Amino acid sequence: MSEILEAQELYLGGELPVNKYAFLFYFTDTAGVSGGIGALEHKNSSVYFFPETPIEQIAAFLRNVCAHEFFHIVTPLNIHSQEIADFNFIKPEMSKHLWLYEGQTEYAAHHAQVKAGLITADEFLNRMQGKIETSTQYYNDTLPFTVMSENCLDTYKNEYTNVYEKGALINMCLDIELRRLSKGKYGTQELMRDLGHQYGKDKAFNDDELFDNIASLTYPQIREFFRLYVEGDYAIPYERYFEYAGVTRSPVTMEKKVTLGNISLNYNITDEESEVIIGDLTGSNAFAQQMGYKVGDKFISINGISMTTGNANDAIDVWKAQTKAGDKVVIIVERVIDNDKIKQVKLKGKAMEIDVEKPGVLLIDANATAEQIALRKAWINQ
Repeated sequence: MSEILEAQELYLGGELPVNKYAFLFYFTDTAGVSGGIGALEHKNSSVYFFPETPIEQIAAFLRNVCAHEFFHIVTPLNIHSQEIADFNFIKPEMSKHLWLYEGQTEYAAHHAQVKAGLITADEFLNRMQGKIETSTQYYNDTLPFTVMSENCLDTYKNEYTNVYEKGALINMCLDIELRRLSKGKYGTQELMRDLGHQYGKDKAFNDDELFDNIASLTYPQIREFFRLYVEGDYAIPYERYFEYAGVTRSPVTMEKKVTLGNISLNYNITDEESEVIIGDLTGSNAFAQQMGYKVGDKFISINGISMTTGNANDAIDVWKAQTKAGDKVVIIVERVIDNDKIKQVKLKGKAMEIDVEKPGVLLIDANATAEQIALRKAWINQ
Protein backbone atom coordinates (compact mmCIF):
# COMPACT_ATOMS: atom_id res chain seq x y z
CA MET A 1 0.00 0.00 0.00
CA SER A 2 2.88 2.38 0.67
CA GLU A 3 3.99 2.22 -2.98
CA ILE A 4 0.56 3.08 -4.32
CA LEU A 5 0.09 5.94 -1.86
CA GLU A 6 3.49 7.36 -2.79
CA ALA A 7 2.51 7.14 -6.46
CA GLN A 8 -0.78 8.91 -5.75
CA GLU A 9 1.01 11.59 -3.76
CA LEU A 10 3.21 12.35 -6.78
CA TYR A 11 0.20 12.22 -9.08
CA LEU A 12 -1.66 14.76 -6.95
CA GLY A 13 1.21 17.24 -7.03
CA GLY A 14 3.33 16.08 -4.11
CA GLU A 15 0.80 16.21 -1.30
CA LEU A 16 -1.94 13.81 -0.23
CA PRO A 17 -5.34 15.42 0.41
CA VAL A 18 -5.64 13.88 3.90
CA ASN A 19 -3.26 13.42 6.82
CA LYS A 20 -4.85 10.21 8.05
CA TYR A 21 -6.59 7.47 6.06
CA ALA A 22 -7.68 3.90 6.89
CA PHE A 23 -8.06 0.92 4.55
CA LEU A 24 -10.50 -1.55 6.14
CA PHE A 25 -10.44 -5.09 4.71
CA TYR A 26 -12.88 -7.93 5.30
CA PHE A 27 -11.87 -11.24 3.75
CA THR A 28 -14.56 -13.90 3.91
CA ASP A 29 -14.46 -17.65 3.42
CA THR A 30 -18.17 -17.75 2.53
CA ALA A 31 -19.85 -16.02 -0.39
CA GLY A 32 -22.48 -13.36 0.20
CA VAL A 33 -26.05 -13.58 -1.08
CA SER A 34 -25.19 -12.00 -4.43
CA GLY A 35 -21.85 -13.76 -4.78
CA GLY A 36 -20.35 -10.34 -5.36
CA ILE A 37 -17.39 -8.42 -4.01
CA GLY A 38 -16.89 -4.72 -3.62
CA ALA A 39 -15.47 -1.62 -2.01
CA LEU A 40 -16.83 1.68 -0.74
CA GLU A 41 -15.09 5.01 -0.22
CA HIS A 42 -15.53 7.43 2.67
CA LYS A 43 -13.94 10.78 3.46
CA ASN A 44 -10.99 9.36 5.42
CA SER A 45 -11.31 5.64 4.83
CA SER A 46 -12.46 2.92 2.48
CA VAL A 47 -13.83 -0.55 3.18
CA TYR A 48 -13.28 -3.72 1.11
CA PHE A 49 -15.17 -7.03 0.97
CA PHE A 50 -13.34 -9.87 -0.80
CA PRO A 51 -13.09 -13.65 -0.64
CA GLU A 52 -10.07 -15.16 1.08
CA THR A 53 -7.44 -15.54 -1.63
CA PRO A 54 -3.66 -16.15 -1.58
CA ILE A 55 -1.94 -12.77 -1.57
CA GLU A 56 0.08 -13.54 -4.70
CA GLN A 57 -3.17 -14.01 -6.61
CA ILE A 58 -4.96 -10.91 -5.35
CA ALA A 59 -2.17 -8.37 -4.72
CA ALA A 60 -2.30 -6.56 -8.08
CA PHE A 61 -6.10 -6.52 -8.06
CA LEU A 62 -6.17 -5.13 -4.52
CA ARG A 63 -3.71 -2.41 -5.44
CA ASN A 64 -5.88 -1.30 -8.35
CA VAL A 65 -9.07 -1.26 -6.27
CA CYS A 66 -7.43 0.56 -3.37
CA ALA A 67 -5.98 3.16 -5.74
CA HIS A 68 -9.44 3.69 -7.21
CA GLU A 69 -11.18 4.11 -3.86
CA PHE A 70 -8.51 6.46 -2.52
CA PHE A 71 -8.80 8.69 -5.60
CA HIS A 72 -12.49 9.14 -4.80
CA ILE A 73 -11.24 11.73 -2.31
CA VAL A 74 -10.77 13.94 -5.38
CA THR A 75 -14.12 13.16 -6.98
CA PRO A 76 -16.95 12.98 -6.01
CA LEU A 77 -15.97 13.78 -2.41
CA ASN A 78 -14.34 17.11 -3.34
CA ILE A 79 -15.51 17.77 -6.92
CA HIS A 80 -19.21 17.10 -7.42
CA SER A 81 -22.51 18.44 -8.71
CA GLN A 82 -25.46 19.71 -6.72
CA GLU A 83 -27.19 16.34 -7.17
CA ILE A 84 -24.34 14.66 -5.29
CA ALA A 85 -23.83 17.39 -2.69
CA ASP A 86 -27.49 17.22 -1.61
CA PHE A 87 -28.11 13.59 -2.48
CA ASN A 88 -31.70 12.47 -2.02
CA PHE A 89 -31.52 8.94 -0.64
CA ILE A 90 -35.32 8.54 -0.78
CA LYS A 91 -35.79 9.65 -4.39
CA PRO A 92 -32.30 9.73 -5.90
CA GLU A 93 -31.66 12.21 -8.69
CA MET A 94 -28.52 11.17 -10.51
CA SER A 95 -25.89 13.45 -11.99
CA LYS A 96 -24.95 13.11 -15.66
CA HIS A 97 -21.24 13.04 -14.83
CA LEU A 98 -20.37 9.46 -13.91
CA TRP A 99 -17.66 9.78 -16.58
CA LEU A 100 -15.99 12.06 -14.01
CA TYR A 101 -16.83 10.48 -10.64
CA GLU A 102 -16.07 6.90 -11.64
CA GLY A 103 -14.39 7.16 -15.04
CA GLN A 104 -11.72 9.69 -14.06
CA THR A 105 -11.16 7.88 -10.77
CA GLU A 106 -10.64 4.54 -12.53
CA TYR A 107 -8.34 6.06 -15.14
CA ALA A 108 -6.24 7.85 -12.52
CA ALA A 109 -5.89 4.62 -10.51
CA HIS A 110 -4.00 3.05 -13.43
CA HIS A 111 -2.41 6.19 -14.86
CA ALA A 112 -0.77 7.06 -11.53
CA GLN A 113 0.89 3.63 -11.50
CA VAL A 114 2.46 3.95 -14.94
CA LYS A 115 3.53 7.55 -14.27
CA ALA A 116 5.30 6.40 -11.09
CA GLY A 117 6.87 3.35 -12.74
CA LEU A 118 4.91 0.80 -10.70
CA ILE A 119 3.72 -0.79 -13.94
CA THR A 120 5.26 -0.69 -17.41
CA ALA A 121 3.85 1.22 -20.34
CA ASP A 122 3.05 -2.12 -22.00
CA GLU A 123 1.04 -3.22 -18.95
CA PHE A 124 -0.84 0.08 -18.87
CA LEU A 125 -1.68 -0.18 -22.57
CA ASN A 126 -2.77 -3.79 -22.06
CA ARG A 127 -5.18 -2.68 -19.32
CA MET A 128 -6.62 0.03 -21.56
CA GLN A 129 -6.99 -2.47 -24.41
CA GLY A 130 -8.91 -4.76 -22.06
CA LYS A 131 -11.28 -1.92 -21.26
CA ILE A 132 -11.80 -1.21 -24.97
CA GLU A 133 -12.68 -4.85 -25.63
CA THR A 134 -15.02 -5.09 -22.64
CA SER A 135 -16.83 -1.81 -23.29
CA THR A 136 -17.41 -2.52 -26.99
CA GLN A 137 -18.35 -6.20 -26.60
CA TYR A 138 -20.56 -6.15 -23.51
CA TYR A 139 -22.09 -2.66 -23.43
CA ASN A 140 -23.97 -0.29 -25.72
CA ASP A 141 -21.13 1.72 -27.23
CA THR A 142 -23.44 4.30 -28.81
CA LEU A 143 -25.45 5.08 -25.67
CA PRO A 144 -24.59 8.68 -24.64
CA PHE A 145 -22.70 8.46 -21.37
CA THR A 146 -24.59 11.38 -19.86
CA VAL A 147 -27.93 9.68 -20.59
CA MET A 148 -26.73 6.42 -19.06
CA SER A 149 -25.46 8.29 -16.02
CA GLU A 150 -28.74 10.10 -15.33
CA ASN A 151 -30.71 6.86 -15.73
CA CYS A 152 -28.30 4.32 -14.27
CA LEU A 153 -30.63 3.36 -11.41
CA ASP A 154 -33.41 2.13 -13.65
CA THR A 155 -33.48 2.25 -17.46
CA TYR A 156 -29.76 1.65 -17.93
CA LYS A 157 -28.84 -0.15 -14.72
CA ASN A 158 -27.25 -2.97 -16.73
CA GLU A 159 -24.94 -0.41 -18.36
CA TYR A 160 -23.70 1.05 -15.08
CA THR A 161 -20.48 -0.95 -14.75
CA ASN A 162 -19.31 0.50 -18.06
CA VAL A 163 -18.22 3.48 -15.95
CA TYR A 164 -15.12 1.43 -15.09
CA GLU A 165 -14.48 0.57 -18.73
CA LYS A 166 -15.57 3.28 -21.17
CA GLY A 167 -15.60 5.83 -18.36
CA ALA A 168 -11.86 5.32 -17.90
CA LEU A 169 -11.32 5.37 -21.68
CA ILE A 170 -13.14 8.70 -22.03
CA ASN A 171 -10.66 10.15 -19.57
CA MET A 172 -7.69 8.50 -21.28
CA CYS A 173 -8.63 10.14 -24.59
CA LEU A 174 -9.41 13.44 -22.85
CA ASP A 175 -5.97 13.29 -21.23
CA ILE A 176 -4.26 12.70 -24.59
CA GLU A 177 -6.27 15.46 -26.27
CA LEU A 178 -5.46 17.98 -23.53
CA ARG A 179 -1.77 17.10 -23.73
CA ARG A 180 -1.83 17.35 -27.53
CA LEU A 181 -3.35 20.83 -27.41
CA SER A 182 -1.00 21.98 -24.64
CA LYS A 183 2.17 20.44 -26.10
CA GLY A 184 2.31 18.02 -23.19
CA LYS A 185 2.01 20.60 -20.42
CA TYR A 186 -1.61 20.04 -19.33
CA GLY A 187 -3.62 16.86 -18.86
CA THR A 188 -6.36 15.45 -16.68
CA GLN A 189 -4.09 15.65 -13.63
CA GLU A 190 -3.95 19.41 -13.99
CA LEU A 191 -7.62 19.61 -14.93
CA MET A 192 -8.66 17.90 -11.70
CA ARG A 193 -6.42 20.24 -9.74
CA ASP A 194 -8.04 23.27 -11.36
CA LEU A 195 -11.57 21.93 -10.87
CA GLY A 196 -10.72 21.32 -7.23
CA HIS A 197 -9.64 24.94 -6.87
CA GLN A 198 -12.74 26.25 -8.67
CA TYR A 199 -15.22 24.11 -6.74
CA GLY A 200 -14.11 22.00 -3.76
CA LYS A 201 -16.05 20.02 -1.18
CA ASP A 202 -18.25 22.97 -0.14
CA LYS A 203 -19.05 24.34 -3.62
CA ALA A 204 -20.96 22.10 -6.02
CA PHE A 205 -21.07 22.65 -9.76
CA ASN A 206 -24.20 22.87 -11.90
CA ASP A 207 -24.63 19.64 -13.85
CA ASP A 208 -25.52 21.43 -17.09
CA GLU A 209 -22.57 23.84 -16.91
CA LEU A 210 -19.62 21.55 -16.25
CA PHE A 211 -18.65 20.86 -19.87
CA ASP A 212 -18.70 24.57 -20.71
CA ASN A 213 -16.66 25.34 -17.60
CA ILE A 214 -14.04 22.75 -18.49
CA ALA A 215 -13.81 24.17 -22.02
CA SER A 216 -13.31 27.64 -20.53
CA LEU A 217 -10.56 26.30 -18.27
CA THR A 218 -8.83 24.49 -21.12
CA TYR A 219 -9.53 24.72 -24.87
CA PRO A 220 -12.66 25.27 -27.03
CA GLN A 221 -11.95 21.97 -28.80
CA ILE A 222 -12.60 20.12 -25.54
CA ARG A 223 -16.25 21.19 -25.66
CA GLU A 224 -16.58 19.40 -29.00
CA PHE A 225 -14.94 16.31 -27.49
CA PHE A 226 -17.64 16.19 -24.81
CA ARG A 227 -20.41 16.88 -27.33
CA LEU A 228 -19.39 13.98 -29.55
CA TYR A 229 -18.14 11.29 -27.19
CA VAL A 230 -19.82 11.91 -23.82
CA GLU A 231 -23.11 13.66 -24.62
CA GLY A 232 -23.32 12.22 -28.13
CA ASP A 233 -23.62 8.74 -29.59
CA TYR A 234 -20.37 8.78 -31.56
CA ALA A 235 -17.95 5.91 -30.99
CA ILE A 236 -14.63 7.13 -29.62
CA PRO A 237 -11.92 6.91 -32.33
CA TYR A 238 -9.36 5.26 -30.07
CA GLU A 239 -6.85 4.67 -32.85
CA ARG A 240 -6.69 8.39 -33.57
CA TYR A 241 -5.78 9.21 -29.98
CA PHE A 242 -3.24 6.40 -29.78
CA GLU A 243 -1.66 7.70 -32.98
CA TYR A 244 -1.29 11.15 -31.42
CA ALA A 245 0.77 9.52 -28.66
CA GLY A 246 2.88 7.27 -30.85
CA VAL A 247 1.07 4.05 -29.99
CA THR A 248 0.28 1.56 -32.73
CA ARG A 249 -1.43 -1.82 -32.93
CA SER A 250 -0.37 -5.21 -34.22
CA PRO A 251 -2.59 -6.75 -36.93
CA VAL A 252 -5.91 -8.41 -36.09
CA THR A 253 -5.76 -12.21 -36.21
CA MET A 254 -8.34 -14.97 -36.04
CA GLU A 255 -8.47 -17.59 -33.30
CA LYS A 256 -10.79 -20.37 -32.23
CA LYS A 257 -12.60 -20.02 -28.91
CA VAL A 258 -15.14 -22.11 -27.04
CA THR A 259 -18.56 -20.46 -27.24
CA LEU A 260 -21.40 -20.25 -24.72
CA GLY A 261 -23.76 -19.68 -27.65
CA ASN A 262 -23.49 -15.94 -28.41
CA ILE A 263 -26.41 -15.26 -26.08
CA SER A 264 -27.42 -12.11 -24.23
CA LEU A 265 -27.35 -12.38 -20.43
CA ASN A 266 -29.27 -10.21 -17.98
CA TYR A 267 -28.17 -9.76 -14.37
CA ASN A 268 -30.72 -9.33 -11.60
CA ILE A 269 -29.89 -8.83 -7.91
CA THR A 270 -32.46 -8.86 -5.11
CA ASP A 271 -32.15 -9.02 -1.34
CA GLU A 272 -32.75 -12.76 -1.50
CA GLU A 273 -30.68 -13.89 -4.47
CA SER A 274 -28.80 -13.01 -7.62
CA GLU A 275 -29.77 -14.22 -11.06
CA VAL A 276 -28.04 -14.67 -14.41
CA ILE A 277 -30.82 -14.99 -16.98
CA ILE A 278 -30.88 -15.46 -20.74
CA GLY A 279 -32.38 -12.23 -22.01
CA ASP A 280 -32.19 -12.67 -25.77
CA LEU A 281 -31.34 -15.43 -28.24
CA THR A 282 -31.24 -13.22 -31.32
CA GLY A 283 -28.00 -14.01 -33.12
CA SER A 284 -27.33 -17.14 -31.07
CA ASN A 285 -25.26 -19.83 -32.73
CA ALA A 286 -25.35 -23.62 -33.23
CA PHE A 287 -24.14 -24.35 -29.69
CA ALA A 288 -27.10 -22.45 -28.22
CA GLN A 289 -29.47 -24.40 -30.46
CA GLN A 290 -27.83 -27.71 -29.48
CA MET A 291 -28.20 -26.92 -25.77
CA GLY A 292 -31.85 -25.93 -26.18
CA TYR A 293 -31.67 -22.59 -24.38
CA LYS A 294 -34.87 -20.62 -23.85
CA VAL A 295 -35.28 -16.94 -23.06
CA GLY A 296 -35.78 -16.62 -19.31
CA ASP A 297 -33.57 -19.58 -18.39
CA LYS A 298 -31.73 -18.83 -15.15
CA PHE A 299 -28.19 -20.22 -15.00
CA ILE A 300 -27.38 -22.30 -11.93
CA SER A 301 -24.11 -23.91 -12.99
CA ILE A 302 -21.96 -24.80 -15.96
CA ASN A 303 -20.01 -28.06 -15.70
CA GLY A 304 -20.35 -27.82 -11.93
CA ILE A 305 -19.19 -24.20 -11.69
CA SER A 306 -21.89 -22.16 -9.94
CA MET A 307 -22.97 -18.92 -11.59
CA THR A 308 -24.19 -15.75 -9.88
CA THR A 309 -24.21 -12.10 -10.90
CA GLY A 310 -21.03 -11.65 -8.90
CA ASN A 311 -18.98 -14.33 -10.66
CA ALA A 312 -20.73 -14.94 -13.99
CA ASN A 313 -17.98 -13.60 -16.25
CA ASP A 314 -15.25 -15.32 -14.22
CA ALA A 315 -17.20 -18.60 -14.20
CA ILE A 316 -17.62 -18.47 -17.97
CA ASP A 317 -13.92 -17.65 -18.44
CA VAL A 318 -12.87 -20.56 -16.18
CA TRP A 319 -15.17 -22.93 -18.06
CA LYS A 320 -13.81 -21.82 -21.43
CA ALA A 321 -10.22 -22.19 -20.22
CA GLN A 322 -10.91 -25.77 -19.06
CA THR A 323 -12.85 -26.82 -22.14
CA LYS A 324 -12.01 -27.80 -25.71
CA ALA A 325 -14.17 -28.65 -28.71
CA GLY A 326 -16.02 -31.95 -28.24
CA ASP A 327 -15.91 -31.96 -24.44
CA LYS A 328 -19.15 -32.77 -22.64
CA VAL A 329 -21.06 -29.75 -21.37
CA VAL A 330 -23.71 -29.88 -18.65
CA ILE A 331 -25.56 -26.66 -17.83
CA ILE A 332 -28.16 -26.54 -15.07
CA VAL A 333 -30.85 -23.89 -15.48
CA GLU A 334 -34.08 -23.01 -13.74
CA ARG A 335 -36.92 -22.75 -16.23
CA VAL A 336 -40.51 -21.61 -15.91
CA ILE A 337 -42.78 -24.33 -17.27
CA ASP A 338 -46.55 -24.78 -17.44
CA ASN A 339 -48.64 -23.06 -14.78
CA ASP A 340 -45.69 -20.84 -13.83
CA LYS A 341 -43.93 -23.70 -12.07
CA ILE A 342 -40.15 -23.45 -11.81
CA LYS A 343 -38.13 -26.55 -12.56
CA GLN A 344 -34.42 -27.26 -12.73
CA VAL A 345 -33.48 -28.51 -16.18
CA LYS A 346 -30.23 -30.22 -17.14
CA LEU A 347 -29.02 -29.16 -20.60
CA LYS A 348 -26.42 -31.40 -22.24
CA GLY A 349 -24.26 -31.04 -25.30
CA LYS A 350 -20.72 -30.98 -26.66
CA ALA A 351 -18.50 -27.92 -26.61
CA MET A 352 -18.06 -26.04 -29.87
CA GLU A 353 -15.43 -23.58 -31.01
CA ILE A 354 -16.04 -20.59 -33.24
CA ASP A 355 -13.70 -18.29 -35.14
CA VAL A 356 -13.35 -14.95 -33.39
CA GLU A 357 -11.24 -11.91 -34.09
CA LYS A 358 -8.29 -11.43 -31.77
CA PRO A 359 -7.66 -7.69 -31.56
CA GLY A 360 -4.19 -6.46 -32.23
CA VAL A 361 -2.01 -5.64 -29.25
CA LEU A 362 -1.25 -2.01 -28.44
CA LEU A 363 2.46 -1.31 -28.94
CA ILE A 364 4.89 1.56 -28.58
CA ASP A 365 5.48 2.75 -32.15
CA ALA A 366 9.16 2.36 -32.96
CA ASN A 367 8.71 4.75 -35.90
CA ALA A 368 6.96 7.52 -33.97
CA THR A 369 7.81 11.11 -34.84
CA ALA A 370 9.53 13.46 -32.40
CA GLU A 371 6.17 15.13 -31.75
CA GLN A 372 4.49 11.80 -30.98
CA ILE A 373 7.33 10.73 -28.69
CA ALA A 374 7.14 14.01 -26.76
CA LEU A 375 3.40 13.59 -26.22
CA ARG A 376 3.79 9.95 -25.21
CA LYS A 377 6.50 10.83 -22.71
CA ALA A 378 4.29 13.51 -21.16
CA TRP A 379 1.43 11.01 -21.04
CA ILE A 380 3.02 7.77 -19.78
CA ASN A 381 6.74 8.56 -19.34
CA GLN A 382 7.71 6.34 -22.30
